[in-house]
Amino acid sequence: ATLLGASPGASTSVDIMLHVIEKCFPHYIKDPKKIQELIPSYGKKMNDDIQLITETRRRTHEVL
Repeated sequence: ATLLGASPGASTSVDIMLHVIEKCFPHYIKDPKKIQELIPSYGKKMNDDIQLITETRRRTHEVL
């Protein structure tokens, strides 16, 4: 599967692709460590975790 995102699609393209992988290729998700190397917040709830939000924003700013 391929999904290209440009504004405004870029903000949702990663989430959509992760859902595709979870549904179509569940064997890749059995050990989420690989995905968490790329997306450290994968599988975590960010709503109430200010430290995770701050770290994610810092890392995103650094990478971009």
